Amino acid sequence: MALLGSILLLGLPIGILDTILSMIETFQSITLYGSGDPKVMAGGISEALISTVLGLVVALPGAVLLAISILFFKHRRPWVFQVSIAAAVLTLLLFPIGTIVAIIILVKLLKNRDSYFLRKQAAK
Repeated sequence: MALLGSILLLGLPIGILDTILSMIETFQSITLYGSGDPKVMAGGISEALISTVLGLVVALPGAVLLAISILFFKHRRPWVFQVSIAAAVLTLLLFPIGTIVAIIILVKLLKNRDSYFLRKQAAK
């Protein structure tokens, strides 16, 4: 569940990157051909925002899966801890609505960080 959530969470930065690249392309075409028709600019912007929406549609279930695996499951690995910290920080930065959830996840992770590394310590 944590692996699937982590993979799905990558949809958001990929969607935002695609949006930025599409916006750059739209503004470059306006620079080259002029901005005589606002419909062309609006069409380019709306096309660019589709990738952000798709990224959110993919990433939100991923964030939920990752949060469930962090908060409720005890089967933990060090990579889950590291990915979860990165996901929580990304959530803090990109989702204003998810700030409280990200803070709860960060507190839970940091409070129980030793449980993610128990297998590694026991092997030594």
